[in-house]
Amino acid sequence: MSIKLLMLGGVFVIAVAGVALPWCAQGREFTLGNLFSGGVRLAEALCHLLHDAQDGIGDAIDDGTLDGFPWAPLLFGLGYLF
Repeated sequence: MSIKLLMLGGVFVIAVAGVALPWCAQGREFTLGNLFSGGVRLAEALCHLLHDAQDGIGDAIDDGTLDGFPWAPLLFGLGYLF
């Protein structure tokens, strides 16, 4: 058996266990964990991704392809809400 197939199977088993664990053991701990992980993702996006998005859209604005509307924060906010 190839090592790649073995690793693929391992990743699949871990992914299925990660999805099944909250279904099997519903409780306050998992709710708090979900809230915490959502906050971590929001902070990660604000600290790392939003600045790069604003730089990229700023280049498009300099080229004259977009007007002066702040597209990056709008798209970020819509993406987080939906």
